[in-house]
This record gives sequence, structure tokens and C-alpha cells, in this order.
Amino acid sequence: MVLWSTDDVTLPPTETRVMAVFRQIEEDTCINFTARSNHTSYLLIRQGWRGCWASSLGYPGPNRKVTVQLGRGCVWPSIIQHEILHALGYPHEHSRPDRDNHITVKWENIQPGRGAQFVKNMRYPTVEEVPYDYSSVMHYGKRAFSRNRQPTLEPNVELDGRLGGRRMSELDKLKVNIFYECPTDSGVAV
Repeated sequence: MVLWSTDDVTLPPTETRVMAVFRQIEEDTCINFTARSNHTSYLLIRQGWRGCWASSLGYPGPNRKVTVQLGRGCVWPSIIQHEILHALGYPHEHSRPDRDNHITVKWENIQPGRGAQFVKNMRYPTVEEVPYDYSSVMHYGKRAFSRNRQPTLEPNVELDGRLGGRRMSELDKLKVNIFYECPTDSGVAV
């Protein structure tokens, strides 16, 4: 169960979109989102002016909260899913330790100060169980944070489609279900 809340400035249209994303994640995984009452550990959804981010990677321990900031331009289902999956413990797909077998990072094209978005995460969960996913909602597109409109990420194979997804892929769902040890009789494919 993931406890959640919004702050006083989150507008009803944003909350409606967040609730739709919660419902979609609940349908595809064993994750269950429940409105917080007086709990001290929870996921805070906050509408702000700048940036799309999660304050930490992973659901909080005792007496902590994880904030998901949805700034201007961030209230699209794919972005909301992306940030909530960060809050649930998932780093970027292109940060997997095996990513060099699948993509090439073009460091020279990345905006100053944005290199951390492309660093490998050696503790990436489910890397052994689930293959690399070019269509993951957790994967940046080819020109993410480009300083010069040139690619920052290039696939090492010819892709049939775009790099990065607009919704959770089947492999994204599988990763969450493995990580959260969803029972196989829950109706969710693991």
C-alpha cells in the first residue's frame, strides 16, 4: 500500500490526472494507492511552477515523505507515471549497469549540470530478470537535455519506434511486479 496526499496548491485537474495514473498502475501491478490520513510516511504530490522530479528514489521509511513535484508542463500521464515510478524505487532505464550494451550516451551533447541524469546506477533493481527496455516510460528520448539539438542517447540497434515511452511498457509493469513481489494469483502477469 502506498499512502499519498496532495498539498494545498494542487489544482483539481492535476489531482484528477494523478488519480487516473494511480488507477492505471493499480490495474497493471499489485501496488495499491490509499489516501493518507495522519500517517507520517507517505507520497506527497505537489503542483509547482518549476520542474518534474521526485525527492528521492524509493518509497520512504518511517516518518518520511517522498515529494513528487509536477511543475508547469509536467501534468501529462507519462510524466506523472515516470515520477511516481521514481518514488516507488525505479531509476531511469538508461541508467542500468548494462546500458552500454544497448545505448550510447553522447556526453558532449548534454547540457551543463545535467550529466547526473545519465549516470549508471549500479544498484538498479530487476536488471537480471528483465531485458533492457527501449520503450520504458523511465527511458529518456534521444535528445533529452541536449545542449545543441543533437542526440544525447543513441540506441546501438535500429529501433522500430521512438526511444522512451508515453506510458508504462509491459516490461515496466513486469519490473514493478517483480520488485514488489506481486503474487502470481493477483491477476497481474509476473
